[in-house]
Amino acid sequence: MSTSRTLLGQGAEAFVYLDGHVIKERPPKRYRFSTLDETLRKSRTRREAKIMDKLSLLIPVPHLLSVDDALMKITMTHIPGELLRFALLRLGRDEAAHLFAHIGKYVSLMHAAHIVHGDLTTSNVIYTGEDAVLIDFGLAFVTQKVEDMAVDLHLFRQALESAHYSVWKDLWLAFVKGYSSWQEAPAVFDRLEKVEKRGRYKRKTLS
Repeated sequence: MSTSRTLLGQGAEAFVYLDGHVIKERPPKRYRFSTLDETLRKSRTRREAKIMDKLSLLIPVPHLLSVDDALMKITMTHIPGELLRFALLRLGRDEAAHLFAHIGKYVSLMHAAHIVHGDLTTSNVIYTGEDAVLIDFGLAFVTQKVEDMAVDLHLFRQALESAHYSVWKDLWLAFVKGYSSWQEAPAVFDRLEKVEKRGRYKRKTLS
């Protein structure tokens, strides 16, 4: 094992390192039965790798270099830049709006390919100085359900409001403009409205 690698991030199921390339590893979970744990980690590693490989032909994402489902490891290209969450602290209004229109376009292309990200946040987008690159497809999955795509947008909108409260409305409007280039966007937005109404109803009944 290389001693020069740097830990970039740690999630519930994986560690991400930089060692020339970016390496994502899913270590064993001792609280699960070993056979179940191996099956889950292997299937999730394979799924993530397949999704990244497919998306690399459609939108800016790290390029898949290799996948090892014995070691539960994915190796991908390193994208120089900074997390969009931090870049937004210094980007001008027009520059941010332009960037979010691009992100909306990319997410629409992803949804058109029947893939939802599952964890769309500004912490899962890298700003390169010129463009946005989507990262971390550990929760992504393939689906043809408009409901799943609407939930993907709903979670992204919530993340924007939470992390970028003072500017989230402008960012969301720019995102919607980019996403609307897809002919199926109206159906997703219609379902998004229903998803959000359900959420408001649940909060009201719980209060």
